[in-house]
Amino acid sequence: MANDDAFVESIQMIKAGHKAEAQLVLEPYIQANPHNIQAWMWEAELFPADADKIKVLEICLEHNPEHAQVKRGLEILRARCGIHTPLVEPPAPASEGIPAVPDPLPAPSPVRVMETPIAASPAPRSVKKQAGRAPAPERIKPKKHPGWASTGGIVDTSMVQVVRSQIPVYHAAITALYRVAGKEYHVQHPAARKNSVASMDAEILVSNYPPGTNVTVRYDPKRPGRACVDDWDLSETKRKLKQFKDKPEVRKVLSRRHRKRMLTGLGWAAGGIAATIFSVAVLPRFIGYYVVFGGAIVYGVVTFISGLVGWLWYWD
Repeated sequence: MANDDAFVESIQMIKAGHKAEAQLVLEPYIQANPHNIQAWMWEAELFPADADKIKVLEICLEHNPEHAQVKRGLEILRARCGIHTPLVEPPAPASEGIPAVPDPLPAPSPVRVMETPIAASPAPRSVKKQAGRAPAPERIKPKKHPGWASTGGIVDTSMVQVVRSQIPVYHAAITALYRVAGKEYHVQHPAARKNSVASMDAEILVSNYPPGTNVTVRYDPKRPGRACVDDWDLSETKRKLKQFKDKPEVRKVLSRRHRKRMLTGLGWAAGGIAATIFSVAVLPRFIGYYVVFGGAIVYGVVTFISGLVGWLWYWD
């Protein structure tokens, strides 16, 4: 277990921005566990350039020559660098339920395992909004277009994005690449338009559609840029999320996370109120005016309420 603890520690370092320190921990772990695909993906995340990511995944492929996800990730990265290779043919459709992340690492929290690195993503997944994104495809209801053609697609972007305003909100940005008549197109997961003050749903969706995941895309033969993925229908997405979060072990983890969020919000609100009272009582004597820390109070109240609702919902 100590070995697995080193892997978890390296992930935490990467998310905190300490990539140099994380590399010192992660590389010995990979040498001892060369068949852990998740570890290779996190190793690739340490390098900003796609060319370096390709080198990492090529070494990974030497140790795991038959792993389809590694091959698909290499194809995406090589395409970004102008090295065009054909997409891997999609396997038979998966059975019902949410697909699992390959080689899950035993950890005390299922939510920790859900957080999957994005080897082919051009930007950190949970920090900044992706720049230069193509306009979102128009929303399509799949059942209204039964005559559309089908083709194989592959997830090439999967990240939790944060919209920074006074109160941060989160959404899952997931797109799939598909080709029609030699031309590449993208179809966007409709959940990317759904913002939430809690990151749980976005993290779950991203974990279940990591880069390299095969999907079946249906497109309009007359306008191939109009497309949809039946599995990404909003009603189907909500059903799968509900099934996943109804598991007893996941409910326990989500309850703890919401409770922590509730306490964080309480701290922000109490701190903002205390700072405002101090400002009103002291500052006018010296500078003639006082400061109201409204942003901290509002953020704290909203965070506390959302955490309280989630905690009560998942508390058994």
